[in-house]
Amino acid sequence: MSSTMFDPHGGGSQPGWLQTHGHHAPNPNTACLRGMQCPVVGCQSYGPFYIDVFVAAKMTDNGADWDCPGEIDWDEGSRCCCPECDYDATVDDFIRRIPPLEQLARAREAERKVNDE
Repeated sequence: MSSTMFDPHGGGSQPGWLQTHGHHAPNPNTACLRGMQCPVVGCQSYGPFYIDVFVAAKMTDNGADWDCPGEIDWDEGSRCCCPECDYDATVDDFIRRIPPLEQLARAREAERKVNDE
């Protein structure tokens, strides 16, 4: 990854299948935390989050040379923690998704059939 943010969607506009907050408002995270939200139902914070990152830095015998521009990267497998509720999982768990409406309708119909039997 060569940017300072993880984009789980590869750029472009926010996909329609990203789950939004309980009332289906747009997810306000559109940059580094794009599409991310705490998955805990009672929390659903949009961040900030603690994420274990990979850092490229110029290292000397005395330690890191932070005057050099280093990259900060992470991926969907990186550990992620919500400071609001202390939920600890991976970035992938914090990328909120819902199925397309058609799939959701089919799932509800199947559930109704099971409940009717």
